[in-house]
Amino acid sequence: MFKIIVVLVFLGALYALGLQIDQEALREWKETAPPHLFFSALAILPLIGLPTTPFFMVAGATYGIPVGLAGTAIALSVNLLLSWGIAASGLRPIVEKILAKTKHKLPEIGNNRGVRFTFLVRMVPAMPNFVKNYLLCLARVPFPIYFGLSIAISFVYAVPFILLGESIFDQDIFTLGIAVGVLVVLSAVAHFLSRKFG
Repeated sequence: MFKIIVVLVFLGALYALGLQIDQEALREWKETAPPHLFFSALAILPLIGLPTTPFFMVAGATYGIPVGLAGTAIALSVNLLLSWGIAASGLRPIVEKILAKTKHKLPEIGNNRGVRFTFLVRMVPAMPNFVKNYLLCLARVPFPIYFGLSIAISFVYAVPFILLGESIFDQDIFTLGIAVGVLVVLSAVAHFLSRKFG
């Protein structure tokens, strides 16, 4: 119940912020903001820890739903490929050397546990997205499982925030309601699946 209240307060604050936005300035920003630079930033900057959720909301607010969804899908795909490339370039031995001084070690995941492990890592709410990417790569989850499941979960997560961004800054109550509904459904599904496979 507390989490629901926090989310509603957060959405209310965002909607109030949308009311304060200079619509003319927002229109000028939409007309001049180059999408290729924005989505390139979405693909690259999360590699070093920047959160993706604000990008999703700005994508919806700036470029609308069709372009926001398409650009985000491409950017997320590139980000996952770059994460895999960085992890495969020699990152694992460095991490193993660091962990050797502790009681921890990197997991070694094969084909049999790849889907379950990837799903569970993706469902951890407090873990930053870039950490999830590198952990899955370093754990040697097979690439098709890593990429396929990661892009599916990441994109499904992005959709309601793209809708939120578009609806809040355009004061579109109908789309806002859809976005909130999608978030509620996704939260319920994630909770159910986490309990089932956790």
